[in-house]
Amino acid sequence: MHSTIWSGPTGGKQSATFGTQIVCAIPPGAKSKYTRLSRIEYLAGTAAHTVTVLSAYSSTTTTATAASGQANVVLAADPSIGTAGTTPLAANIFLSFLKPDGSIWADFISSWNAATLTATMTNNFPTGGIASGATVWYHGQVTDQSQNQFTAYASAALVEQDSVNGLVSSLIPGAPLLIVSNNVTNAGTFEHLSAFYSNQA
Repeated sequence: MHSTIWSGPTGGKQSATFGTQIVCAIPPGAKSKYTRLSRIEYLAGTAAHTVTVLSAYSSTTTTATAASGQANVVLAADPSIGTAGTTPLAANIFLSFLKPDGSIWADFISSWNAATLTATMTNNFPTGGIASGATVWYHGQVTDQSQNQFTAYASAALVEQDSVNGLVSSLIPGAPLLIVSNNVTNAGTFEHLSAFYSNQA
């Protein structure tokens, strides 16, 4: 039926200075497979945090290389067009990108130019940049997927697991999941994430 073939966050625990959202990306499996979050372990600071799992609604590609150290990227199309019930591309919309090494980099938009299909991300692209023709997934904003939210209570560990059906599944095959903490007031930490891949959503 399925097998657990991913666990992370890659490189160990993942945190950030409080007030900065923590974003973890679970990479996709095969193009025909759905990504399912099976376990989440998160430790909040002295304030409760909200953790949201963002599925991708649709995808597009880049039309030119987005170099490391720059924040602008040109898309082949607006991936939010025709996606019912979601927020159009604008500030605070999350996108994820397939890097040349096969890993996923994710961030939220700072500004969007619909005329030129140019997204300015909040942070600069990482080492290696993003290649021309790379896949870009559209995840909407956090409030679009409030049904996929978990509360990490103050100074407590959030542990949720479903190894049979998954806690949350991707909406489309071959797409990553983003796990986002609002990380308010005091810094929290993603201790562990696990996922598996299945033939059905």
